[in-house]
Amino acid sequence: MYAEKICLSTLLTLSLLISESVQQGETHYIHWNASNALFRGHSDRVIDVALFQRRTDFDQANLICPFYPERNAANDIEQYVIYRVSKRDYDECRVDDSSSKMVAVCDSPFTLTYVTLTFRAFNPTPGGLEFAPDRDYYFISTSSKRNLWQKRGGSCRSHNMRLIFRTFKGGESRRRATTTEKAPIYAQEPKRHLRVNNEAATSLASTSAALLPCLLTAALLATR
Repeated sequence: MYAEKICLSTLLTLSLLISESVQQGETHYIHWNASNALFRGHSDRVIDVALFQRRTDFDQANLICPFYPERNAANDIEQYVIYRVSKRDYDECRVDDSSSKMVAVCDSPFTLTYVTLTFRAFNPTPGGLEFAPDRDYYFISTSSKRNLWQKRGGSCRSHNMRLIFRTFKGGESRRRATTTEKAPIYAQEPKRHLRVNNEAATSLASTSAALLPCLLTAALLATR
């Protein structure tokens, strides 16, 4: 019965996808931790994201908090508060309470936590972030090991924990994420996290195999 429910749900989802036009947009996965090569060096890291006219089309970015599958020593644990700030605050590694906006609090290192940024001009969530085309949006963390809520310097200064999202109109040629040092934007978590990632991959592979008959059936229906 459980397998039948999964199959029915899958067929329903796929039928909706078939009946609707394909959604445009990309999703970026960014591990917000000091071991990510994205934050190495002292140059700006810029990721281009698209703003589409249709409300159903949008780019997204998942900011993934540091996650530890085992309770490591306190000295190894990274915790951050992520803010959207002005360019001046970005350049000076500080958080001005009058102009900044808190985006995420990464203070649960033993729970997989992330926040999703959806790049669109209108956000139906009250107080949610909204974006305009052809603009730069600045995100930083100034937390330190001693003070999660530190507002100046901190990890922004010591580990360059800051990032720029640059918006452009959807439909234009998608520019690649750029950095002056060409660092990768999809850096892996530290090696201590790979075991959990492998377990998740194995689980996903098993689920995909179980759903294969459903997918084949849906494909046959789509050709009718």
